[in-house]
Amino acid sequence: MKYVVDLATNKVVESAFSGTDLSRFGDGFIVLDLVLQHPFDDYTYNQITGELEHTPPPEPTPAEALALAKRAKHRELKRNVQRFIRFKPDGSTRYDTDLKLNLMDYINERKEAGLSPAPADAVRAWIKAVQGEYRDLSVTLQAALNQAGIEAVDISLERLEGLFGAQGVRAPDPDIYTRDLWGHDG
Repeated sequence: MKYVVDLATNKVVESAFSGTDLSRFGDGFIVLDLVLQHPFDDYTYNQITGELEHTPPPEPTPAEALALAKRAKHRELKRNVQRFIRFKPDGSTRYDTDLKLNLMDYINERKEAGLSPAPADAVRAWIKAVQGEYRDLSVTLQAALNQAGIEAVDISLERLEGLFGAQGVRAPDPDIYTRDLWGHDG
């Protein structure tokens, strides 16, 4: 891999594969062909030795560290909610992957026929309840003032199962599949 170094700042400004035309870089730049172990912007060019030296990024400030921890916990929350909606604790599918799409078709068909879309309403209400919990937990995470506050937010699959699983205390899983809506596989 080739790396273009700006001699005015001693920083790598671009990386390129061999064969890339680097002629647009004129005086004040050099091209090095080497293998780096870290992202190229973590290096500084030493004009005395002619080598790139690894310069790790500075430690984040407390505010930056808190923001990074919040983002990491939020990513984990999102993964857990998605996994919870897709799978039961035993690993079996909680809902068909096409259920959400089929809900709209089912509701429209039932309304056109003058019938109640009650089974679909149960699933929609359940999904809205789980999504509402996701939003509430997201807000709680953003409001955390420190690492302890972040760690105190329970985003576990076990908690979600206790609130929204088959025996959920807040909104039990209606356990309806696409085949249940139409009485067959859709």
